[in-house]
Amino acid sequence: MATEGSDRAITIVFFLICVEGLMGGAAYCMTFWHVGREGDEEPNERKRKVQKAFRMGACGSADSFGECLRSPELESRSNKSSTIRLI
Repeated sequence: MATEGSDRAITIVFFLICVEGLMGGAAYCMTFWHVGREGDEEPNERKRKVQKAFRMGACGSADSFGECLRSPELESRSNKSSTIRLI
């Protein structure tokens, strides 16, 4: 049976986890917004569009690669162990 002190602690931890998620999501969105806005002063429209597409693709690929590196399944396969550890 939980006591009132532990209920309060769990509530605080859940709140901090939610705040962390919101801040991480905001940082993710702002990164893509800045990458998309970068290079708008380029006079050649075709070159500007190609560069923007490349920057967005590179940013998305880097994000996906980072998520693959963090994947617990890939880590457990590389260690050949049955336990899953998070980085």
